[in-house]
Amino acid sequence: MSNDPRFIKAFRRRRQHVDHMRGEPWHRLLGRRVEQWNKRLTLGALSAWIRPRKVSSPLDPQTISTVLIIRTDAIGDMVLSTAIWRVLKRHYPHLRIGVVGSFRNLSVIANDPDVDQAFELIDMTPRNLLRLVREVRAAKWDVVIPLTYNRKTKMALLSKLFAPHALASMVLFRYDPLEHYRKLFAIVVESGMLMDKQPILDLIKVHLEGTFAIQLSDEEWRPSLFPNEGAVRFIGSEIEEKLQADGTSGFIHVNLEARTPFREFGIENSFGLSRLLRSRFPELSVIWTASPASSTVTETFLAGHPTPGIHFQKTRNIDELIGLVRRAELVITPDTSVVHIASAERKPVVALFRHHSEWHPYKVPAHVLIPSLGEPVSTIPVDRVTQAAISLLLNIDHSPSSTNSAVHNIPIQP
Repeated sequence: MSNDPRFIKAFRRRRQHVDHMRGEPWHRLLGRRVEQWNKRLTLGALSAWIRPRKVSSPLDPQTISTVLIIRTDAIGDMVLSTAIWRVLKRHYPHLRIGVVGSFRNLSVIANDPDVDQAFELIDMTPRNLLRLVREVRAAKWDVVIPLTYNRKTKMALLSKLFAPHALASMVLFRYDPLEHYRKLFAIVVESGMLMDKQPILDLIKVHLEGTFAIQLSDEEWRPSLFPNEGAVRFIGSEIEEKLQADGTSGFIHVNLEARTPFREFGIENSFGLSRLLRSRFPELSVIWTASPASSTVTETFLAGHPTPGIHFQKTRNIDELIGLVRRAELVITPDTSVVHIASAERKPVVALFRHHSEWHPYKVPAHVLIPSLGEPVSTIPVDRVTQAAISLLLNIDHSPSSTNSAVHNIPIQP
């Protein structure tokens, strides 16, 4: 999605990761246990340093002027987080919103009109962290909302470093130790939710409503994107040329790439799927995407298997990818980032996930297909994915007032 050398390096590093479907390896389990004991031993000293202020929550947003959001993980997580500042700005336009992100995800909000300041956490080296701390502190913040919920202690530390006098807020899952986190955060919101059992946006909504005296409607609580319009028009013109050459009226977007090969549907499977969809919907083209690191392999494959109506489209940045998804009739992908972009763009999705705990599509027509436990995503039958795609394409409602609801399928059995 970008030619930035940092993306290429991160891509190659991710590809070396090994997925463990039947449980975590022993060294990770041991490391987690050591980390838990270390937290218990250091909690007293840590809480004494953080010393969160005791306040009554939820807060009245009219009494504050600045909110800092920490979102330093993946692209898809940043996409989902746009719902927060969208509703805050709509209800309280006086608020100044800041976001601490990473080189991977800040491009998602580069043109977002509701983000007043963005700060890049390059890495956690002391030099870079100190530079960022000085930059963020200078802006002065009233409330900090960290959104990485599986690293709560780390988020408490970063909140203190970035805004030492601010009120830091955290939401808990059902079995999180309440008294533990009350020592680290000024505001602790109990959700009653189980980890990985409900949409992450539902959890964030509880977090926001528990932090501020605000009630959000289901319709307004959803992600939305503001890509660079020049990039959107450019990718649109390239797609239009393909559609005119094919004599088609639209296209199905098939994204090939995921974090690791284990999570991918595979190029052969994607080709078989694309041919079946072209046969069933001759009025639609099929357009593939992958990151620049995989573009050569993809282009070589299609050059060796030339098929009318099946194309590879380069997306040179995240704005072009959003523009492509925006024009698609349907999105088929094993990548959660593309799933979340489709949710933000209100596009039907066939999501191919390795496990049920992945964050599912949000408020869009969707089928989520999962392989048998321990098997790679490529073992999902091509005909099952085809059936899911056909069912969504035959029920697309293009009216602006159409109701979006997710339809999730049970895991595929052998």
